[in-house]
Amino acid sequence: MKKIFVVEFGGTPSRAELCLLMNCAAGLYPDMEFIIYPLDKDINSPNYINSRDLCSNYRVLNHLSSNSEFASSAVTRKEFLFDEFLDSAGIGKKEETILNLVSDNGSLGRKGQMLLDICFERDEQSQVVQNGYYGRADIGAVTSRFLIHKQVYNTMGLVSDINKALSEGGDGVAVIILCSSFGGTGASLGVNFGEYLAKKYQGQRQKLKLHCIHIQPYFSFPDPTDTDPWKINSRVFYAKSASVITAYGNKKNFIRNITQDEIDNPMNQTMTESYIFDSFYYIGQEVLDPVSDTNAAKDKQENRLHMIDMLVGMAIEDAVNKDLEAGPQIFSYLYSGTGTETLTWSHMKNPIQFMQKHISFARFSAFILQVLKPMLDLENESYVSEALIFHIYGPEGWFGKKANRARVIQETDTEFRECLIKVIDFCRNYLTYWRQIELTTTYGQQNAKITCFFNQKEISRVLEPVSCLKTGKKHLVLDNLTKAEGIHGNGLTGSVIYNKLNSSPSLKMAAGGGKRGADAASMLLAEIYKQCELSINE
Repeated sequence: MKKIFVVEFGGTPSRAELCLLMNCAAGLYPDMEFIIYPLDKDINSPNYINSRDLCSNYRVLNHLSSNSEFASSAVTRKEFLFDEFLDSAGIGKKEETILNLVSDNGSLGRKGQMLLDICFERDEQSQVVQNGYYGRADIGAVTSRFLIHKQVYNTMGLVSDINKALSEGGDGVAVIILCSSFGGTGASLGVNFGEYLAKKYQGQRQKLKLHCIHIQPYFSFPDPTDTDPWKINSRVFYAKSASVITAYGNKKNFIRNITQDEIDNPMNQTMTESYIFDSFYYIGQEVLDPVSDTNAAKDKQENRLHMIDMLVGMAIEDAVNKDLEAGPQIFSYLYSGTGTETLTWSHMKNPIQFMQKHISFARFSAFILQVLKPMLDLENESYVSEALIFHIYGPEGWFGKKANRARVIQETDTEFRECLIKVIDFCRNYLTYWRQIELTTTYGQQNAKITCFFNQKEISRVLEPVSCLKTGKKHLVLDNLTKAEGIHGNGLTGSVIYNKLNSSPSLKMAAGGGKRGADAASMLLAEIYKQCELSINE
């Protein structure tokens, strides 16, 4: 299984992590193991919390998937809090100011202070930065250089994990840095951290591949009405950030320049020139989507997923498996247009696979929410429905109807229930995030919705709580989840799948064999997915 180290700087990449997990759940990246290292000052942000929670639930789903077509990628999330870096460098949270970072005692002398005054206003020099840099990459960059100077990065788990992976040999190590150009933490630390890794492992670049996915702005705010330096003119900022990346990309020592000879003779490669990134991805949207009526780039951001986040998630896998061509390894994924174009499955990488995998998992998720969840709700369902689940291991088989109330309560399988609750939470979030992507992705001031993946009306209905099991079975029609062109459904409904589970030989065998806990949950989920999976002919 190929290991991929993903380092996230700032809050924006956390949204891309959500999409990466969605793709993993759909089974797009089999035989891959992702080790994720989130680095953000604002660990209380919705981005950070949501990605942590979804990853936790995904790990349960992955454990239960058991060689199935879904959730086949292993994922580990290793948190090393940003403030721990600062503490180890001798800078506590309340002391993190530019003046303290560039001096030992807060005094630089006359010439040093004059030089600092050229770069920053006096109030900026003494401003305490606690929860992020609020779009000020220049201030964050001072912290970045300070951490590199103090060799603090050497203490992070990623470095020791890279060292271990390199010593074990194998197919090499892939490290992918996710950062943005419109924040503070990501914009200032992402590329600088890449430079740090490149220098540290320059003699091992044959085995260590270093990639960067740089997220450009895809949302805008009204132009500021005053000269407040903390407010952003989004369109001017976008143009400047694009120019900076282009300038960097033209430097051969920033992005690797592949020769035709290296492609033709991969076994005889010799590194003739040092470089930082093996490939660089430039992802954004030229026509910016408005998300707020207030010019406050951090506080008013709604943190909802955008199609760009899905592209970033897909670019992670693309960076590792892409067939290289001669020239600088810089790739762009930009959406632009007049506001009338519709983004469909065909715009995705490997569109048939992307469509088949996500539609299948959406159908699976819908059944989990509409039919499986009501079975676990003792408050809303009779005890017979509880028996329907927990007697998968009982003497009466999958649908033991002779069990009385006391026996059902006594034999309730806590591990089985807890596993399924985690899966239910993941499936709910999966459909919620797809709905966010479609509702959030628009074209500029026209505010035109441009995505066409799922039937939003049906997705919204599926996400609503079900009053009872009978209602969930009756109203769930899997073909209603998408109206995508070229897809011919198979007429499955909640009731049809329910009945197929009732007569499933594998589940009856599991019941007879006394399967319990996670093993029982695994067999149940595999059978449900098998019934919900949709085949699409090219």
